[in-house]
Amino acid sequence: MKQSFEGVEYTIQELTKNSFAGVDIALFSAGGDVSREYAPIASAAKATVVDNSSAFRMTDGVPLVVPEVNAAAMKGMKAGGGGIIANPNCSTIIALVAVTPLHRKSPIQRMVVSTYQAASGAGAAAMEELKEQTREVLAGKPPTLKIFKQQVRVSGSATGCMAPSSRMSPTAQSKLCLDFRVPL
Repeated sequence: MKQSFEGVEYTIQELTKNSFAGVDIALFSAGGDVSREYAPIASAAKATVVDNSSAFRMTDGVPLVVPEVNAAAMKGMKAGGGGIIANPNCSTIIALVAVTPLHRKSPIQRMVVSTYQAASGAGAAAMEELKEQTREVLAGKPPTLKIFKQQVRVSGSATGCMAPSSRMSPTAQSKLCLDFRVPL
């Protein structure tokens, strides 16, 4: 299949077990199921995999890396040498990039982070459930719980209006509190 973008034509191919021959770096961001199935195959084909899903974040032997923070965790890895590199979720990456220089200046004793992720991260069916829950709650009925384990709360937006958080930026809905060993 061919697709044009900004005047350049690209070939789009279906992902298969044979897709990684000659690939040095494979960037995975298609969800945990795809990563669990294809990242080991890509790595075995000598592609170095950078995985954006949660599939390998807690896996022994897979470095969890924020390059600005702990690039040394990738020591010995090189493009085209195979291996899998995991990265934390978006709010963790953003927080650590900002907090690490402060921690290096004065060690942090405690860090409390609260993030409120958008429902859209759970997919289209989850967004439909959010709409259904909103209608039900406004009608005084109990909310449907098929995808979510509990009712998705209505939250304040950046404008101060109350709205369901279907596509709200998670960074706009984060709180970070730091306790330093020595004041900065």
